[in-house]
Amino acid sequence: QSKPDIAAQIAYQLLRRTPQRSSSSRMYGGRTEEDQARQQALVVLNRTGRLPEMIIKLEKQLEKSPESTQILEMLSEYYTAGGQQAKAQQLVKKLAGKKTNDPAAEFELAMKLVQAGDAAAAVEKFENAMKKQPQLVGNRWHEVENAFRTANKTDDLYAAVESAFSQGWRRMK
Repeated sequence: QSKPDIAAQIAYQLLRRTPQRSSSSRMYGGRTEEDQARQQALVVLNRTGRLPEMIIKLEKQLEKSPESTQILEMLSEYYTAGGQQAKAQQLVKKLAGKKTNDPAAEFELAMKLVQAGDAAAAVEKFENAMKKQPQLVGNRWHEVENAFRTANKTDDLYAAVESAFSQGWRRMK
């Protein structure tokens, strides 16, 4: 076997052993070693020409299950790794249209919208997540503030923070 084949096999194993984390497990942000290993595996698969066939398989799965959040997230991740930013952004926007009761998932989606260049849509998701779980902003304040600033909604950010604090005080009484 050639070195690229061996590298691809190792990358496949890494992807199987490090499944994509759910949004709620990423709620405070930051990339773990597993996230980085997963990204490196996708880079290797892209360089060895294996990623496009994986994308095709996922696209076929998406045709059969168009509402599957897991497939949408994974395909978005694969598109990003394969340099297909426009397709990744389309999927992020499709995910943004879905309603969720999970504030951590909504926060993570807002972060993806920021990365996709859609600060205005991200602001709405941030506000919803902050109403339900204000501590999500904790380690990501700078990124959240930048998104609101980019969308010219800084006043909305401060109103959301004030509301979150007042709700917190009411709960503590």
